Amino acid sequence: VVLLRGLTSSYRKRGESMYKRYAELIDRVFNENQWGATMVVYPSYEFMHSVLRYVESEPRIVEEPDTPAIKLWEAVCSEERILVNVVAGSKLSEGIEVVCGDTSAIHTVIIAGVPYPQPDDYTKRLAKAFGSEEMEFYRVIAATRTLQAIGRAIRSENDYALIVLADTRFAHPELAKLLRLRVRFVTSSIGRVVDIARAFYSQLHSIRGA
Repeated sequence: VVLLRGLTSSYRKRGESMYKRYAELIDRVFNENQWGATMVVYPSYEFMHSVLRYVESEPRIVEEPDTPAIKLWEAVCSEERILVNVVAGSKLSEGIEVVCGDTSAIHTVIIAGVPYPQPDDYTKRLAKAFGSEEMEFYRVIAATRTLQAIGRAIRSENDYALIVLADTRFAHPELAKLLRLRVRFVTSSIGRVVDIARAFYSQLHSIRGA
């Protein structure tokens, strides 16, 4: 697990320069992965499409609200390597098993922004119904969505995955406590993440070839 600081999907920090930085991260990590699926999980469709304007990597699939689950599964299983773009809480990020043989086809999960729910009247009513502070309720949902997405890559004891938490806010103590992840590296450098990815894929290739 790598925590990348300096990037965020926060509404106050969004803009073309931030979208370009996310795109750079995605392209460079994907270029290091020579087989399997790299899954990028975005907090919303709007944010996903804003970032994808600058992403160059192919082949790729982009999940939309009406995309059939079978189409996503077939796309991942038909390519030696593919970039899978989904939104937190969607079909592929929560429920679809993408297994080849006895291992997951997803070897990398990039959480491109903390997947907080949309702050609307409905969400506020839900938080109140559960007797929670609004921000606490948002953190629980964000943590649940993050862990569900990571779970697409780790399905059994035979699975290994690189997880990149690409948002400064993942360092918040309350969110980190909910996630309970063992963060091995914390960096503000995309280049450092790429170095870690390269070393991970080399080690994974050795394990698979053994």
